[in-house]
Amino acid sequence: MAAAFLPMTPPCGETFFHEPAGRASNGRLIIDFIAKHLGLPLLSAYINSIGTTYRHGANFAAGGATIGRQNITFFDGGCPFPLEIQMAQFDQFKTRTGKFFTQGKKHSYTRHVPRPEDFAKAIDTFDIGQNDIARMSNQHFVAVITDLVEQFANAVQQLYQQGARTFWIHNTGPIGLLTTYHLLHS
Repeated sequence: MAAAFLPMTPPCGETFFHEPAGRASNGRLIIDFIAKHLGLPLLSAYINSIGTTYRHGANFAAGGATIGRQNITFFDGGCPFPLEIQMAQFDQFKTRTGKFFTQGKKHSYTRHVPRPEDFAKAIDTFDIGQNDIARMSNQHFVAVITDLVEQFANAVQQLYQQGARTFWIHNTGPIGLLTTYHLLHS
């Protein structure tokens, strides 16, 4: 979110990076630990354009993102990057990087992006849905859960149809422990 909007401020980043690092966390995220375990560098945010390399992947996640579209603005705590937008960003990224390799001439920036064949070897991770649930009453949740699961399943299916074969889907943790939940329900 820092690349698109306001810069992060401490305590974000202070535990590992020792300064704000564009993550709404005081340290690393789960995806950072996965990358480290695989011997890969930390993934850059897709919307970060300065000093970025996507050779080992890109992070399309956005703090506060939801599966469904939100009816609130960024300034009211919403996120303009729901799953649908993140999927569109991925599609654009895959299409544009593919063109770099198929245009017949060698681009200097092909060393900064994945090769077309790398997409089928990727681990596609999902960690989304908590913000949908945290913002809802129980009645609203019961009314929309089927639609949210369907939207999520469609996103996974879309990636599968594009050749993705390895998925890491995080479970939604205890909603009552989310800061968002406490802010909205206290």
